[in-house]
Amino acid sequence: MNLIRSILVVLLFAQSSLLLSQTAPSIDTDHHATPNFTGPIDKLGDLARKARQFRSEKKMEEAVQHYYALLQEATHLGDTHLLAKANYALGRIHFKQQDHVGAIKHFNNYLELPLSVVEDKKLARVLNYLGDIYQVIGNYHRSVEYQLEALSYQEKAKDTNGIMKTYYSLGSTFFYYLQQYDKAEQFYQKAFDLAYSIGNENLIKYSMCALGSCFEKQNRLDKAEQFSRDALQMAKETNDTVVQISAYQNMGTTLSLKGQFDEAEESLSQSISLAEQLDHSWGIMVGKKYQGILLKQIGQLKKAEKVLQESLELAVASNNMNQQIELNMQLAQLNEEQGNLIKAYEYTKAFQSLKDSTFDTELIDEIYALEFNGEIQRKTDQIEKNEVTIDQLEEQGKNKQFRILVLWGSVITILLFAALIGFHYWRQRHMYSKLQHTYDLLEEKKREIEEKNARLASVNTDLKQFTYAASHDLKAPLRTIHSFASLLRRRNRQHIDEDSQEYFEFIFGAVHRMQNLLTDLLDYAKLGNEQIPEKVVDLDQVANNSLFNLRNAIEQANAEVLLPEQPLPKVIGHQTQLMQVFQNLVGNAIKFHSDLPPLVKIDFQEKEEHYLFSIHDNGIGIPTGKQEQIFKMFARLNDSTIYEGTGIGLATCKKIIERHGGKIWVVSEPEHGSTFYFTLPRKSIPSSEANRAKSPRKSEKHNTKFQIQD
Repeated sequence: MNLIRSILVVLLFAQSSLLLSQTAPSIDTDHHATPNFTGPIDKLGDLARKARQFRSEKKMEEAVQHYYALLQEATHLGDTHLLAKANYALGRIHFKQQDHVGAIKHFNNYLELPLSVVEDKKLARVLNYLGDIYQVIGNYHRSVEYQLEALSYQEKAKDTNGIMKTYYSLGSTFFYYLQQYDKAEQFYQKAFDLAYSIGNENLIKYSMCALGSCFEKQNRLDKAEQFSRDALQMAKETNDTVVQISAYQNMGTTLSLKGQFDEAEESLSQSISLAEQLDHSWGIMVGKKYQGILLKQIGQLKKAEKVLQESLELAVASNNMNQQIELNMQLAQLNEEQGNLIKAYEYTKAFQSLKDSTFDTELIDEIYALEFNGEIQRKTDQIEKNEVTIDQLEEQGKNKQFRILVLWGSVITILLFAALIGFHYWRQRHMYSKLQHTYDLLEEKKREIEEKNARLASVNTDLKQFTYAASHDLKAPLRTIHSFASLLRRRNRQHIDEDSQEYFEFIFGAVHRMQNLLTDLLDYAKLGNEQIPEKVVDLDQVANNSLFNLRNAIEQANAEVLLPEQPLPKVIGHQTQLMQVFQNLVGNAIKFHSDLPPLVKIDFQEKEEHYLFSIHDNGIGIPTGKQEQIFKMFARLNDSTIYEGTGIGLATCKKIIERHGGKIWVVSEPEHGSTFYFTLPRKSIPSSEANRAKSPRKSEKHNTKFQIQD
């Protein structure tokens, strides 16, 4: 015990001495004292007052001159507070003048100032401005990064209004530019909840309209309609005409998707009427755009072209590039459908030109160079600061050498005693080190697995985005090929022989097949980008809707589709994707028929943990060795000149069923038909839905060839 006490005393003494030896001597800071700048400070105040006055009077050139003079004087005197004000004001002025390079330069200067000088609210606002700039130049991911950083400062400053606006801006970025509607919904919902908690009626109405648009894009049409109607009612109660315009537009597009075309037309007409009364050019432009798309949808092509052209003229007048791009694309497709190939080409050319001019490559390069130079400057400042610190430490080190020599004796004594005590625990520590080594190996393996999973997830995400972009963007040159080929054939109709006519048909057929392939590929790429919603889906309604969509194919093939006597069950899943499965499988059964008229039977069985569905046909069948191959991408077993298709449909079905937790397979023999089986899990259905028991079908035909199995 006495030995241990002695060791502890020596240890404490050595530790205290060592701490004293490491304490840095006080630095004389008298030379850092602020000098008396009475005259220059008065000049700074005068410049700041005049700059603010010119800015309030909208004399921006004079304001900019005075702010730059203020910036020069403040830099000379080292007044960081006025540097912050001048850079903030200049950044805002350049932003409003759409001088993005100048705005970024001054906003970056503001961000480089010490945090003790800048305010959290202004710092967040600067980050919001930078996010808006990167949104304009098309770097949406960078824009989101700045908005999220602004959000952290707004939360720190408890800036409720700023938080709400940033949530709304993030929602708009994900909605309009990234098309990630589930993410947009989350941010719009946060903005709505916060606005509702503090009673901000204005943002409540806008958030409700935005949420309605999100639900519409996710095909949750009933909820989209309800939110739009609620927003409209609230806007009427508060006499907010602008929100009424947006709500009527939302209702019009949602009702058109639900097939309620008369009500959709009425809502859009009401939106345009209100916008015209208010002389709200944006409302008129967007309302006419949606009205033109609706007229095109119901087959009134001439009227649709007139309305879309009026909307395009408004978009050109307001210099709205995004609307011009969309409207030129709509008009190109419309004229192509009407056979006006020259006009279709002109609109396609305008669409491509606008799309190419949306992103100013030189501006982007200049902005990135500006940021890179700013980063280099910050690194240089840090190196100089480190060099100053090293010089100070070297000076202090000369004063410490003597005390360090004095401590060596104590340190050696401590080491000897520590060695004697440590030997007692060596065996136990040896065992612990082995265990620790094993644990470290396991942790390293775990990190490797996590890194590989992260890389795999990133590769999958990049692959989906590439597939989506490739499928989407390749359609434009296909339309150009089709348009020019049609023009060539029309201009040289009198000189075209039979061989040339056949070559033109080959071109048009190839374009048609490529368009179908890209559409199917785009649909396949979209699968997996959103979670399967926990929503009740009535498969009986899904099957009937699928058969209604296939009515032309059923009538042309003189086919019969037999439904089971009992209605199909309800499941939890994604309604639109499950409709794709039924429509693909029944469509294939009709397409690959034999000499006999097609006969398709749909049936199901209730199992303990899942439902087993079957779709049987009397078609040409599938060879035994090829039954697994047909579920792969681009797998085709038959001549493409006889049976149309892209080879993606069954791969899409497989992906949808597996994402719903089921399996899909086929049993078939050549010339004896095929039976496709798939399963879906039986999940608990809410009592309000489950209690709606359906009665057996009546023995009657549905539409033309849909009837009940005997």
